[in-house]
Amino acid sequence: MTRPKAYEEVPGFRMTASPSPSELHSRVLESYINVCADAVPVNFQRKTIWLAKRRIKPQQDWWWIGGAMRAGETEEEAIVRKFKAETSLQVAPERFKFVCLNRYYWKDRQQAPQDRGCDCLAFTFLVELDDKELEVVIRGLDSHEYGAASGLQEFDRQRLVEVHAHPAILDFYNQVFS
Repeated sequence: MTRPKAYEEVPGFRMTASPSPSELHSRVLESYINVCADAVPVNFQRKTIWLAKRRIKPQQDWWWIGGAMRAGETEEEAIVRKFKAETSLQVAPERFKFVCLNRYYWKDRQQAPQDRGCDCLAFTFLVELDDKELEVVIRGLDSHEYGAASGLQEFDRQRLVEVHAHPAILDFYNQVFS
């Protein structure tokens, strides 16, 4: 898929994000689309992807690694930052390959009030990691976001179907390996 174009009124201009108090963040989630950058480790030789079981809403199940972008960040800057924050592995931006742009309408969310849901647009990338890098990711997976007991696990298409993976995961798998 071709990446969406970004247009700058002034070349090189970037907004800067400012931290938002929790109540303000909650209102923003109810009023605007949240934009995320997500990454999926893949193994092309074995035709597998790696997923982690999320502990927090909105997707408390097998999912990819990533999260909210900050104002002014490019998709690449965001995925490098989120991947390092959630796995402790620093990966060069050019190793992340854009695959698709998804939109999610979640019925609930981690932030209060949890039953209000959120609307999320997500740039989804793949990244191929070697065995040493996978070990770093497995050991460094953020225990606040992902369950330590399940950790990062490898999935082929059959296993994705068996665990009733989210349709976006199956679509991603089919797009990458078709």
